[in-house]
Amino acid sequence: MIKLQNVSKYYASGDNNVSLGLHNVSLEMKKGEIIGVVGESGSGKSTFLNVVSMLDTFEDGEIYYDDVPASALTQEEIGEFRKQHIGFIFQNYNLIDSYTVLQNVLMPLLIKGVTGKEAKEKAKEIIKKVGLEHRMHHKGTKLSGGEKQRCVIARALASDSEILACDEPTGNLDSKTGREIIELIRDVAKDKLVIIVTHNYDELKDIITRRLTFSDGNLIEDVNLKEADKVEDKLNDSVDYKFSFREKVKLSSKDILSTPKRSILSFLIFLAISAFVAYLYTGLLTYRDSNADQGIYNNVCSDRYVIFGKGDKKIDFNDLEGYNYNTFASVEDESFYFRSDNGYTSSCYIRFSKPSIKLKKGRLPENDNEVVLGVPENAVSTYYENEIDIRLSSYSYSNIDFNEYNKMKDKKYKVVGYYYIDDTTISHYMVTGTEEFNSLVKNTFSLLKVCNHGVSFSLDDSEILVEVDDTIEKGRIKLVLPTTMDGIIGDVNNLFNIEASKDRRSQVVTIDSSKYELIVEYTGSLRPTVYTSVETLVYLYGETNVFDYVSIYETDQFKIDNMKNDLLKKGYGVCYAKTAYYNVTISIARILNTVLFAFYLVGVTFALVVIFLISYVILARIYSIKNKDYTVFRTLGMSKKDMASLVRIQTVIQSISATLVVLIVVLISYIVGHPIIRGFHRIGIFGFIFYLAFMFLYSLLFAVRFNRKLYKFSVQKTFRGGVLGND
Repeated sequence: MIKLQNVSKYYASGDNNVSLGLHNVSLEMKKGEIIGVVGESGSGKSTFLNVVSMLDTFEDGEIYYDDVPASALTQEEIGEFRKQHIGFIFQNYNLIDSYTVLQNVLMPLLIKGVTGKEAKEKAKEIIKKVGLEHRMHHKGTKLSGGEKQRCVIARALASDSEILACDEPTGNLDSKTGREIIELIRDVAKDKLVIIVTHNYDELKDIITRRLTFSDGNLIEDVNLKEADKVEDKLNDSVDYKFSFREKVKLSSKDILSTPKRSILSFLIFLAISAFVAYLYTGLLTYRDSNADQGIYNNVCSDRYVIFGKGDKKIDFNDLEGYNYNTFASVEDESFYFRSDNGYTSSCYIRFSKPSIKLKKGRLPENDNEVVLGVPENAVSTYYENEIDIRLSSYSYSNIDFNEYNKMKDKKYKVVGYYYIDDTTISHYMVTGTEEFNSLVKNTFSLLKVCNHGVSFSLDDSEILVEVDDTIEKGRIKLVLPTTMDGIIGDVNNLFNIEASKDRRSQVVTIDSSKYELIVEYTGSLRPTVYTSVETLVYLYGETNVFDYVSIYETDQFKIDNMKNDLLKKGYGVCYAKTAYYNVTISIARILNTVLFAFYLVGVTFALVVIFLISYVILARIYSIKNKDYTVFRTLGMSKKDMASLVRIQTVIQSISATLVVLIVVLISYIVGHPIIRGFHRIGIFGFIFYLAFMFLYSLLFAVRFNRKLYKFSVQKTFRGGVLGND
């Protein structure tokens, strides 16, 4: 079955010296033989076993396995040969200490493709055969020396191999236990070629059929001691075994659970990496968005289209009959915040249109104190069935007494339902109420727009501070100038201008100031000031056509196309709120922002490379704790491909688990109002997918690099004290 012809093995021993391991060894070995290999330390007996069992290479001669020359086999084919035909029993056991007896014995079966119930039943039967059924669920670290060796024998039997290679199987055992192990080897040796290397020939003499004696790498004695069993001297036919992906996932999961300290350490590293990547990613998005083209509209719900008149075209609401529209588009772009009784606070926009709302839970508002919320789909409505009060965002406040606004903010609103909105570019909610609620908001904003935007007064192109004074009659404007300007200015009426912006498109309209009575006073004040009433301001703003655009909500693409065609023919402009931007001209500032963003992008990339290299060094050391186990897998015949798959699966499981934990913690922090990572809401659903994909690829990249390192150590080096002894 195995034939050696003039086989020699040499070792490099430093200073360009070469030492002899084997010298011109020629012999044949057959099934049914139990061969004892003896000799002094350094005589070459262990080298002989390693070479025959393909754990080590040879330089001269040839070894034939059923007439197949070993030199013709690739490394992958050698691993496959060990899996199919060779079982090992070692002095140092080489169990996977973090596995139970059952898991250790299952390994050769799993590698050969035996799975599920069949594998467990066979493993239990073998464990019972070696007398370890009472220790079946104990880890390797809990076994005595004799029990470990019995477990190793059971594992060798599970591989169902025709060749059993035993290297000092009793070397670490007391004499009584040693005798028991030798007897057990004899009992399981039927139909096998058993090769036993030993320093103690006496314990073998009753079971061996042949003795090989080595000295200085030479075979000096080959003696047949008794007749070997007559069996068919041929290797079993090879079977195309497949280690299933499902079993790899199960084994990887068990491996993670069986080494909690290592797993926790690597999980924490992946957790730190995931959080750092999230921080860099959101910082990149925030920087990009803060320097991106400015959107015309703040409320960019995905079903919102904005209609406006081109040129002098005024909006005629008769043209919009049949569409789901409202006249408060400019109000929809203002920001509120609402506060609930449980202390949560969030910013929001008002949405007036209800027909296109498809509630996720609850019902539409029916009473004046009820509202529904629109919630980004990647968030959760913690406000559902709460009472909230609604206030203007801080930038909207003025020193005016907002009677209408006070009516709204002093009122409690019950949240009776919520729905999803596709608005991941901002962290706002949407609030929709009854018609009474809509009217209240509209009236409030007619005052706000007058006071905070829109109307401005200027004297000789210099803007003048505006103060509201309701004691001044409607249609009158009082201009108060510093005393130092008295007599210097000529006709104030000719220098005095009133202008109003038409909101989002920043069109400026000059208002005829001659229609208003201008009263000029001089005081000791240092700056010019205009005093007028709210009613006058409202009237002034009304001259600019405050409702110069409206919103239409629609999701049906066929209806959207018809609407666009219809309204364009009537002279209106139609734009999609989500993709409407101001036209920005090229400027030095814009070019500098682009350059800075490029530098920022390079910096983020550099940071990712650095964190990968640092984390790789740390993770590689943590994973190297398992080098012994990986090497044991290889001696059992696990292919390089399957080994690499196990490492990849483990890293992906831990990396994605850590990433999901980061996502969950960050989302919870946003829900409770104390965000851990600022700007995380900018990621959006596609950002989440990209983030998960990045961490998935990161873990794969680590696994690929680690596998390369793992395979720098050969099996033969391992069992000469390489990885197992030093790594």
